[in-house]
Amino acid sequence: MKLVKNSFLLSLLMIFLLFPVHTLADSEQYDQDFDYVALGDSLAAGYLNEPDEDGNRRIGNGYPVYIQDGIENQYGYDVNLINAGVGGFTTEDVYIQLSNNTNGIMGAIADADLITIGAGANDVLQKVDIENVGPEAIEEATSAINQINSNMEKIFDEIANINPDAPIFVLGYYNALPYLEEKQSLIVPMIDAMNQTLKEVAQSNDAIFIPTFEAFEGKHETYLPNPNDIHPNEAGYEVIADKFLEEIVPAIDAVKPIISINGDESMKLAAGVKYEELGASAEDNIDGDLSKQIKVSGEVNTNEPGEYPVTYTVTDTAGNTATVTRLVTVVKPEQITVTPSEKTEVSPGVTVMIKGTETTLTVPSDIPWGTTLEVYDASDSEKVTGAEGLALAGDVYNFKLTFPSEGKGTSGSYALQMGYDADKFDADQVAIYHFQPDSGEWKKQNGTVDEKSETITLKSSRLLTYGVFVKASEDNNQNDSVENTGQKDDESGQNRDCKCDEEDTAVTYNDRGETKESTYDPLVKGGELPETVTNNPLMILIGSLTALIGGILIAFRGKHAS
Repeated sequence: MKLVKNSFLLSLLMIFLLFPVHTLADSEQYDQDFDYVALGDSLAAGYLNEPDEDGNRRIGNGYPVYIQDGIENQYGYDVNLINAGVGGFTTEDVYIQLSNNTNGIMGAIADADLITIGAGANDVLQKVDIENVGPEAIEEATSAINQINSNMEKIFDEIANINPDAPIFVLGYYNALPYLEEKQSLIVPMIDAMNQTLKEVAQSNDAIFIPTFEAFEGKHETYLPNPNDIHPNEAGYEVIADKFLEEIVPAIDAVKPIISINGDESMKLAAGVKYEELGASAEDNIDGDLSKQIKVSGEVNTNEPGEYPVTYTVTDTAGNTATVTRLVTVVKPEQITVTPSEKTEVSPGVTVMIKGTETTLTVPSDIPWGTTLEVYDASDSEKVTGAEGLALAGDVYNFKLTFPSEGKGTSGSYALQMGYDADKFDADQVAIYHFQPDSGEWKKQNGTVDEKSETITLKSSRLLTYGVFVKASEDNNQNDSVENTGQKDDESGQNRDCKCDEEDTAVTYNDRGETKESTYDPLVKGGELPETVTNNPLMILIGSLTALIGGILIAFRGKHAS
């Protein structure tokens, strides 16, 4: 009992040890470390539109946090966010932060898989008196925008020196002053000029500009509910993050899914065979299994020989599209000639003619390519010589079909055509038989006889040893009478002299391997009875009466003599 208990506890322990490992492996299948550095001003830092209960500035989740969440939720990355955004920062402040390696920021930049920059608005706001903005502010704004261009170039240089491969995304600004309705004619052009500069400097450095102006346009009451604050609420930050993610997703995931075709990429079908779609599977480095998203295009017309491409297409979340094509070739079944005892490769639907005979075999159209056929003449085999009660009337062949190792065989039917001796046998006498190895007997399969071609055809779902026979009593071979003076046993077991026509004999092997002789009286197709015999009923009756009277007279004379 103790042994049983210990075995149970050991098994339980093994279960606990195995399952967590399995679960961990599944959950981390696509997890990857991903470093994200956010540079910029108060929008990166997460300053919110409304103060707290005490009237103090609230800092919540800026757009970098929502970008982080989006990447993790979509791709399973473990995102390490370094948010270096500082309220009030200008583009010059960001440059100084990098050049001085403040808080080791350059180490984070060196390892970054993604960098966002959100700076420039403060460059303009600190130069232009928005409350008293006038025509003279255009010159001040222009000077600030030129400085933005210069500083951004230096920022890109600092990043390129340490991490030239990191994708960089630059924030374009929304209208943060929508409530100054009377000043919009001056404010909007300044924002447009600043955004245009940020876009151009970003593009010239292979970075991606993220426009947000239109996303906020007409929705300031939703995203900027406090007229006295230029920062958005959290809903506004989510909108900004979504605009970033629209561009980040394709940039960080440029790997196409991998499509694996089930079965062969190139396959052949015999004309008339139904094409069965085998499908495909797809795996993505981020999205995982995309097999259910695969779209299959292309039609296969198996009634018309030719080449038909079947295309499999799948697109991952990042928009990466993979395409693979299977080429299906529909071929017209052919006819080939085979030599008995030789191995021959046969294609689907092919008709095989045995050399020097009228025997043909049409194989199913769904046999796998690479199938081989071997044919053996079995007319002299023990199967035939031992066919009890049957007489050979045509061809006998053994068929052996070998499928390739990966083949699945066939569900179709074979069409077998065999010749018979029409000079000796009528069409209603012959039939195709197949040999049953288990019982050692021939089983009648019948078949359709074509008297004109002197053939008989049979359809079968399997290949065996087949032959054309007639029943022994219908054998049309006339055997010559042979004088026999040998000894024959009578029913008592004693020998007696016998002088008679020898009967036809055939050696038959039974299921015990023993041999025995069978006899039958042959009939002749179209033959005549001997002249000493009649088939007239009247003459037969007279003969019988004469024999009866003769017998009575002989008996009477014998009794009288005694």
